[in-house]
Amino acid sequence: MTTSLRRLAVAAALATSVIAIGAGTVSADAHLTEIVYSGQGIDDAGDLESVVCGTENGAEAGGAYVLFILTANSGTDAFFDAGDDSGPMMQSGNGAWKFIYTGSTPLEDLVGVATATFGGTVRGNPQLVISHGCPGEPQS
Repeated sequence: MTTSLRRLAVAAALATSVIAIGAGTVSADAHLTEIVYSGQGIDDAGDLESVVCGTENGAEAGGAYVLFILTANSGTDAFFDAGDDSGPMMQSGNGAWKFIYTGSTPLEDLVGVATATFGGTVRGNPQLVISHGCPGEPQS
């Protein structure tokens, strides 16, 4: 196949393909950006810097959890992946996305491993951080 025919085939495939991210989709011509978690929200011992436990106190879950926040202006259809827990992130404002992590990996082991991927044009400085959470065993 000649180079121009290959380019035409690739262009046609991109024009009709869709990349799935979680429950949403991003068109193939959108830019995909991956942000790697670098440790914001945990202290040097690997503990949460901000603790909120119990739904009666405003916690996002009734047991052990960690709330990851992605700030990505112009982001669309964000997806979180930490290996043992992953899924689509929920939009929680203009340029903000959240994921309630309930996996069992120690927080310090998520540094450099947990990621958020989103579609859209990158504007500003996208970041993936831990807002708060509740350590320990799930509450009844």
